[in-house]
Amino acid sequence: MNSIFHKYLKYFFIFLSLVIVVITIFNLRFTSTPELIASTECRCSKSEIDPYDFGLKFTSGRFKGMCLDSCSSRPIFSKDTFKNSEPSFSSLKLNNIYHDKKFWALDVPLDELESVDVVFLNFTWKINHVSLKFHFKKDSRLVLHAQTDTANSENKNSHHIGQSVELKEKSILISPDPSLPINQKFNLLDGMLGSYSLIFKAYSAEEFFNNSARFDHKVKYLKTKLNPQESTGLFMATVARGSNKEFGNYQLLFNNCATTTIDLILNSKNLDQKTKVALWAWMDPMRGVPSNLNFGTKRTLKSMDLIDTN
Repeated sequence: MNSIFHKYLKYFFIFLSLVIVVITIFNLRFTSTPELIASTECRCSKSEIDPYDFGLKFTSGRFKGMCLDSCSSRPIFSKDTFKNSEPSFSSLKLNNIYHDKKFWALDVPLDELESVDVVFLNFTWKINHVSLKFHFKKDSRLVLHAQTDTANSENKNSHHIGQSVELKEKSILISPDPSLPINQKFNLLDGMLGSYSLIFKAYSAEEFFNNSARFDHKVKYLKTKLNPQESTGLFMATVARGSNKEFGNYQLLFNNCATTTIDLILNSKNLDQKTKVALWAWMDPMRGVPSNLNFGTKRTLKSMDLIDTN
């Protein structure tokens, strides 16, 4: 009986090794694809005069010629992030924040940032999508401004100030996402093959909560151990990464929402990212498994003392 068990166990490990080799080969094969460029034909018809609707289009890879849905899925953008790595300004203008099914601009009060949570959005079984939630002081005024003359919200529960909306919850989320073509759902095989680019999207906390509730997705928040200064550094690094129009390649387990979040947090802790992240990538290959249980991403964050587990 034991011999049969060991025989099947041997075959299982051989199969697992082959899977890892295949994934690694595909990971290396597709690192340079796909590419996204701005295209007028991919702009949203509802935002005719929005200067931050770049209208992204795949120019290579499996989805070549297809557009992203710029009516609901746009990367964040800020010109301010490139002024200085240690900003002397107290606020930063961030564009393409999704709220009430429209895109807005926000003057972010950097000196009022207090803390950051790692967000786990459960969308299937025990697999989660990982993002960052930035909290501001309770007395902060987070006022969204219209990016176009047609950005008036029809939501009567919002507090409007002309072409502006003041957020009730003093926090916003920034999420590293795979770039999905219009009318396409995320596919694990495409994620493994590197068919997507990695883009950063921003949401008001209200929009994120309403969207997760609409699809009955459970959400778990893990508080990081970053102090206000480190939280501000993480925000700046995340916005700068997201504003870079040379979009990186999304690859399942190797360069996904979880690994990106971990790397950004490490960078905000002023660690030697090049060596530290590279070392952990080899020593902890499970860090890219976006789980909020005691393995994968949560275990990595916990073992590096980056989250509060109390």
